[in-house]
Amino acid sequence: YSADAAAVARLRAELGPTVEVIDTPHFRIAFTAGRVFVDHRADLFERTYDSFLRFFRAKGFEPKPPAERMQVVLFATRRELDAFARGHAPLLEGAEGMYLARQKRALFFNAYADAAYLRLTNEASTYERDIARFRREVAAIDSDRVIVDYGNGRTREVGRSELLAEIAGDERKLREAKEKLRQHVNGNNVSTTIHECAHQLSFSMGLLHAGADTPHWLSEGIATLFE
Repeated sequence: YSADAAAVARLRAELGPTVEVIDTPHFRIAFTAGRVFVDHRADLFERTYDSFLRFFRAKGFEPKPPAERMQVVLFATRRELDAFARGHAPLLEGAEGMYLARQKRALFFNAYADAAYLRLTNEASTYERDIARFRREVAAIDSDRVIVDYGNGRTREVGRSELLAEIAGDERKLREAKEKLRQHVNGNNVSTTIHECAHQLSFSMGLLHAGADTPHWLSEGIATLFE
């Protein structure tokens, strides 16, 4: 959905001229992040919205959908989010995401561009390349010994059984690297996104009130439940 020109102009005046803006049925998303990440998060926001309404209606509550779309900002990097936090909520600098009740706005960064994500991705890719190369070399062996080229001028003569054991070890390390990658994405980004979105929905739909002395266990409990 395209956002109206006036809304785009206001957000660009505040966040910078390179910011793009899209509307979903219930959210207005300003972003500098890549569109694939933005589209994925837009879908996640809307699914969280639907789950939130269904859950509380089933419990006898009647959340009030806000009259205007809720605002979300998706930055391309952690550095951009930290820079924004320094100017608006210094205690939240370094957070994976945040909901600012006074601004009625949730903010996140693209974890797929984060250094930790890229390191884990590169680690998994290295194991995949090594496994593919070793398998080709095993298939080509017509004797019990083979010279394995590890790159960067490093070679080693090994037997077929040694090479098969090395492949098995790299496959185990690859599974471990992919599991770390999955946990990083889910723990540091997807879960945080749902958590902060639940905060935004709680306040935007009138279940909680920004000016009230809301118990910490209640506010965080609702967000953690949906996370």
